[in-house]
Amino acid sequence: MPLVPFEHFAILTPLPAEEVAARLASQVEPRRWLRFRRGPCAFEGEVDAAGFRIQRIIGYRNSFLPRIRGVISPTATGSRVDCTLTLHPFVIAFMAVWFGAFMLTPTPPGQSPWFRLVPVAMLLFGWVLATVHFAYEARRAKEVLAELLGPGESGVCGLARRAGAR
Repeated sequence: MPLVPFEHFAILTPLPAEEVAARLASQVEPRRWLRFRRGPCAFEGEVDAAGFRIQRIIGYRNSFLPRIRGVISPTATGSRVDCTLTLHPFVIAFMAVWFGAFMLTPTPPGQSPWFRLVPVAMLLFGWVLATVHFAYEARRAKEVLAELLGPGESGVCGLARRAGAR
């Protein structure tokens, strides 16, 4: 298991690369610094003919929401979309500082030897917290992408409402 949550997967679709990019673009709105409610689209970010950098729009806070980078490649039978899901770089830096602070905390004199397990327990807690929340959001993002890039019809920003109703 990786120390920092990360996932790589591919979606094979019978759609041509141009159609894949168009479907993605129909479900992606520009990034906003502040978002007070969900819009009609499933993702925010950028899409071009070669790839995309997006993340799901959610109606709640989750610092471990995956950032999705993808490359769209034409194949003989359609297209291949290679996706990499990672944490936001700021979250990775914060977790590294947090973990480092716990690991470098000296044991006060006169404390039980069991006190040394506190930093290890906090490290394990932080890792489980990040991994579980990242995995949940990664699964949801993969479901929405697979439905969006499937062979059926896809309406402009209509998928977000169906995905959010689950």
